[in-house]
Amino acid sequence: MAENKKFYFIIPDDGSELDDIEAIFDSREKAETYNKRYKTDSGFEIMERVFDPHYETDHTRDPYRVTIDDNSEHAIWVTLHHHLADIEGAKNEHYEIDNTMYSNYEIPILRILLFAESEEAALKRAFEIRDKVVASGEWENAVEQYRIAKVNQVPHQIYRSKREKELEKWLLACVVFITLLILSLLSVGLSVVSNFK
Repeated sequence: MAENKKFYFIIPDDGSELDDIEAIFDSREKAETYNKRYKTDSGFEIMERVFDPHYETDHTRDPYRVTIDDNSEHAIWVTLHHHLADIEGAKNEHYEIDNTMYSNYEIPILRILLFAESEEAALKRAFEIRDKVVASGEWENAVEQYRIAKVNQVPHQIYRSKREKELEKWLLACVVFITLLILSLLSVGLSVVSNFK
């Protein structure tokens, strides 16, 4: 089999469980053909994954993702991060400043991928990287962009799956039905009371 061969998984567009996999193909064309086999939308999406991928092997350290701000001595979040896509980033100590409106924080935050022997070692190295980012002026630039974005912020839609949207419609229909039922019962009750007078 060719090195780094890719496979294409057909999953429901709101599915996340292994049991939700509908089919697996060895080309995007086959996967797209499967998705378009009917006139109506199939409700599936294509997820691409590399078969037998190369990855960083290090028996002395683990990949961590550390989330911090610009001056705190405590991390917002520290977690082991074994996602294959992030291993290369950890090897290169990749970082990003999240200064978008969707980060759910009041100020920009710094996310760092790195390899370390322990959580304490990961934090120590993350603070060193953070201090270099701040000293370079990159952090100040991100904060300014964040302020501009906040001033120009427009409300955004939160992503919801099809199942969540259908459930929301069903619940709304139930609320409307129950409200109409209560109003009908009240109306009948009032007419019965007025007939007795």
